[in-house]
Amino acid sequence: MTAVTGAMPGAPDRLVGSLAEERELTRLEELLVDRSGSGMWWSAMARRVEATIDAIWADRAAPEGTMALHEEIKAEQPRLAPVLARLEADRLALVDEFTALRMLVSQSVGESGGVARVIAATTEVIALFRSYQRRARAVVYDAYCVDLGVGG
Repeated sequence: MTAVTGAMPGAPDRLVGSLAEERELTRLEELLVDRSGSGMWWSAMARRVEATIDAIWADRAAPEGTMALHEEIKAEQPRLAPVLARLEADRLALVDEFTALRMLVSQSVGESGGVARVIAATTEVIALFRSYQRRARAVVYDAYCVDLGVGG
């Protein structure tokens, strides 16, 4: 969860995603630095990807999660409904990307070039998720700051 500052009156107490999602993305990024390809690295990579998928689903289902935030924004700012629908579709597509990444991790263990392949794919999926987060934050900013006249 990303806290909203006092400069955003009336905004929800978070912007986009969950602490669990952010924690797992950070852990994946840390594994990209390691690049050892040891058995522990492969195991950690598989666990982190699975944990990221779980965190995305948990946030989606949470009463205070991303879907609830989107519903709140749609109720208050119906003009943003098409953008939110696209974000929701993109979020589901990210789950598919992480699932494919998990399969790639399993298939690449011990293969020549497997570490490089998994690192490249993980880097790409994380970049997609970070892009999604930026777009989601922009929608929240539009809904809660621009319309309220806060921040510019």
